[in-house]
Amino acid sequence: FDKAYAYSVRHMFGKEGKRADYTPYSCMKVILSNPPSQGDYHGCPFRHSDPELLKQKLQFYKVSPSGVNQILDLVKGMHYQLACQKYFELTHNQMLKYQ
Repeated sequence: FDKAYAYSVRHMFGKEGKRADYTPYSCMKVILSNPPSQGDYHGCPFRHSDPELLKQKLQFYKVSPSGVNQILDLVKGMHYQLACQKYFELTHNQMLKYQ
């Protein structure tokens, strides 16, 4: 298992095999994809997490109560990318400005 796993990691980073440069999925592809099943570790936490579990995680990561409410309101409104952006802003003490 260890040997095959190490090869897979090296392959994904273009160090083995055909040395392809794999492009990561866009946010929208991750958001619109099927939710992860038991034992999977992929997906958008703002789209695919239960709101109560998301709230607990945000509190664990020391997001302020008002920040948690702002993020959960965005999630409730199905604005998953904005919720992710708000999380980043709150955890990095900065406002992002997009053109």
